[in-house]
Amino acid sequence: MNGYLPRISALLALLALLTPVSALAESAEAETGKTGSHYAFELGAFLTATWLPKDLAVDDGIDSDRTIGFGGALSLAYRGPFFLYPYIDIGFFNLAESTIRPVSRLGVVSADTVENSLDAFTFTFGPGVDVGAMRFRLGVGMNRLLTSTQGKDFDDDITAHGFLTSLQVSGAVLRKGPFRLNVEGRMTYFVYATQVFFALGISGAADVISW
Repeated sequence: MNGYLPRISALLALLALLTPVSALAESAEAETGKTGSHYAFELGAFLTATWLPKDLAVDDGIDSDRTIGFGGALSLAYRGPFFLYPYIDIGFFNLAESTIRPVSRLGVVSADTVENSLDAFTFTFGPGVDVGAMRFRLGVGMNRLLTSTQGKDFDDDITAHGFLTSLQVSGAVLRKGPFRLNVEGRMTYFVYATQVFFALGISGAADVISW
């Protein structure tokens, strides 16, 4: 994992640069105005681009190999009077796709193509904390990896389940009442597959029930 530390540091620096001073000030005012009787359920949504630092196709005859994907997630957090708060997060991510033309032992390239794709379904829960305009969340959970392979005469899906760990960092670029708009970065590690992927996108959150 040491090779990913510079990327994580760069991501944190980018989030800090994208967080305007006005958002920091508004966040400080919001924190100051809080009382011990404030409770809320916060609903959030996350839209993102993803990067899988591993080629999906390893065969000869590769036409294309895409490791930049897309995805999204929905989250629900319970915000009470404590410093930490719990949250749950459910997401779907299309991580990679590739197209290959099988090559025979004699070096003949087939005219038929084989399409491969890798999708991830995630369920994450854990503690979160807000510090000024910044938000940090650690999570553990489960993942379902779906590898699909489609060719001329076959269509095969392979599913694998396992545990995951997650780090989510976001910075508010806009705060208006109970709503906040963030630039958010995530790093998710699939324990069983020993594979990590990164996500950078936009998230929004708002209190849907408060008392």
